[in-house]
Amino acid sequence: MSGPNLDAMIATLRAEKEQVVAQYDAAITALMNIRVNIRAGQMTLDSAPPEVTTAPTSAPTLVRPYAGMTVAGAAEDYLRAVNRSVKASVIARALEAGGLTTTSKKATFTAIVYNALHLHKDKTFRRDKRGRDVLWGLAEWPEAKVA
Repeated sequence: MSGPNLDAMIATLRAEKEQVVAQYDAAITALMNIRVNIRAGQMTLDSAPPEVTTAPTSAPTLVRPYAGMTVAGAAEDYLRAVNRSVKASVIARALEAGGLTTTSKKATFTAIVYNALHLHKDKTFRRDKRGRDVLWGLAEWPEAKVA
């Protein structure tokens, strides 16, 4: 005979199972996107943001370090983490993968990031050139940190 406590436990376990499966699916999708960007030469493994952390005996938890931040604040944090100048498109992908979102229907996320970098140029960010590429770094860095 199944009492109310068993029914509640079964319902709770089913809900937790769905959450864990959704977390795994999101982690797999994030890692697949990073793999595509690495293969396309648009990102290196070193510049990929930490997408998933796995604690012992627990399900993976998505890390969303940039959720709720401003674009400029998130870009500054990302550049400090990778410690070198990178393209605006690489920064945009990292911020998006790290949970930063936009509601803009008119501009691409890369354009939004580029505009934020440009608006804070000289105060927070600096433009570095490597051949024809424009790389963005922190204004406080003494010289271009190009990998």
